[in-house]
Amino acid sequence: MNSNNNLEIERKYICKYIPSYFKSKDVQMGYFRNPDNVAIRVVLTTTLVGEDPGKQVGILTFKGPGSLVRKEYETKIDPNMAKSMLDNLTCGKIHKTRYYFQDYDLIWEIDKYHGNNEGLLIAEVELKSVEQKFNFPDFIGQEVTEVQKYYNAVLAFNPYCAWK
Repeated sequence: MNSNNNLEIERKYICKYIPSYFKSKDVQMGYFRNPDNVAIRVVLTTTLVGEDPGKQVGILTFKGPGSLVRKEYETKIDPNMAKSMLDNLTCGKIHKTRYYFQDYDLIWEIDKYHGNNEGLLIAEVELKSVEQKFNFPDFIGQEVTEVQKYYNAVLAFNPYCAWK
């Protein structure tokens, strides 16, 4: 997450394919219904790097409304609590495999969705500023940053299988 006043600056694209050199991890997300367009979610995933690769991690995230630039606040929570919340409290769920690769100062993430969102492949890149320039890898397709139906919070309640 960008530490610039808790702003997330992210662009999303349809992804053509997953490069073989990307690393991956399993991600389970659950969303809570919220009429104020604040995305509230709990995530259960594993660490990729650091002291304990493969360790389960729980994350609670609040994302404000918007598309390219959004306020985002997240905090780690006990993974057992995250699993319990996913099982008992969330009503919109997503399961995906997240692939990632660091390209100089950018981290590209590709989400391969499962279940009701099977067949959807979305690439994301988080930027330091709206004006930041970057090279477009060949796996990038059409930009969907401003298309809300591709947001995880929307896919959790209106999955890809319902609109493809």
